[in-house]
Amino acid sequence: MTKSFPLAALVVVFLLSGCESPPPQLTPTSTQDSAGIEIVESTTPAWEPEDAWRLGDSPEADIGIQEGDRAYELHWPYFAIRLTSGDYVVGNTGSLQVRYYDSHGSHKIDAGGRGGGPGEFQRISWMGVFHDSVIVFDQTQRRLTVFGPYGTFVRSVRLEPGSEETYAAMETRAFYPSVTGILYDGSLLASLRDRARGPDLPGGIIRDSVRLLQFSTDGSLVGTYGTFPDVVRDVQTRSIGERSIRGPADVAFSPRMVWATGSDVTYVATTDSYEVLAYDSEGDLFRIIRKHQVPGRITEEHRDQLVARWREIHAGRLDNPEIKYFIQTLEESPLPAVFPAFDPEDRDERGWRVGTPMIVDAEGNLWVLEYRPPGDHVPVWSVFDEGGRLLGEVIVPTQFRITEIGKDYVLGWWSDESDVPHVMSYPLIKP
Repeated sequence: MTKSFPLAALVVVFLLSGCESPPPQLTPTSTQDSAGIEIVESTTPAWEPEDAWRLGDSPEADIGIQEGDRAYELHWPYFAIRLTSGDYVVGNTGSLQVRYYDSHGSHKIDAGGRGGGPGEFQRISWMGVFHDSVIVFDQTQRRLTVFGPYGTFVRSVRLEPGSEETYAAMETRAFYPSVTGILYDGSLLASLRDRARGPDLPGGIIRDSVRLLQFSTDGSLVGTYGTFPDVVRDVQTRSIGERSIRGPADVAFSPRMVWATGSDVTYVATTDSYEVLAYDSEGDLFRIIRKHQVPGRITEEHRDQLVARWREIHAGRLDNPEIKYFIQTLEESPLPAVFPAFDPEDRDERGWRVGTPMIVDAEGNLWVLEYRPPGDHVPVWSVFDEGGRLLGEVIVPTQFRITEIGKDYVLGWWSDESDVPHVMSYPLIKP
């Protein structure tokens, strides 16, 4: 079975013109288009100030120390979830371990580790939970590993493209999908990036795409959800010393495709505009969510700040030809007129994408991370209810990356002033 999501619903012009924004309307407005798809547009939040949700002043659990007991020394804990028992499970990507802690943050057991055998990893790319079974995806091995609620290894399955005809029809050179969520029936949503390559690419702006796939619990490909526009890149031949390099490189402030999965709804968007598409469990588009806002305009000063940040990230590798090419592309490529509508990514000090800009909480509300210009590190999340109505904004601590949102808690990780990572759970207060 192959599902087809409308690519045209997401395609917009990258180099935006400076057109006037439409006047605000009452919020929210709900209409239907000619195909019967509901359109919900909000201009102001539904919450009154006294109704706004907020995080508690201090975490109810804090896991992480600078040195001492190695069970509490975390290295790049990009994934954290909470089981129904209240136990926390941390995907510690530095040690390639899955660590279990009780509801107070006391260490219980470790699972996994580095290797290629059953229950071992070469890379922890994603972690989720389904009925208290912890599922870990290793993109390098293209393998899902399932642990029980007490860390017991259950099984591993490898993601497969199916028949040779199916694989050939996907027109991709390498099949390394990235799992990004669990659907209502336990099947898995995964993405496969299609990046334009080759010496014959035309010069100038091109756009990559992302293919969304659904896999069954045994690792077989169920269907292809569709292909969506992703990162904008600039193809040029540039001289790096005595060497010429030709190819595509990411441009400054490029839009990006983002998506999130709840139990029975999948949300898809690109950051060109504040428009989120909602698809049901059968893959049918049933709602478009819009938030009215006036995006900030990009200046050369913003580009300079972005380039300075990447120079700092690659401080020890600035002589590398590929790094030089990347920096030069950021300096010379055309700038979009305005910032992304919301945050397309969250990167750590190494430049790796470590956070997600869109999350569905335990009650089906959609959280979207607002865009932060260079130098702004305070995360602000817009919250939309199940009907697509904008409820309001929630501010979280600086540099706090959310990994999971429950009914009454927000779980994530953060690095302190000594760059020591902590996994922390804050109470979510709903007046």
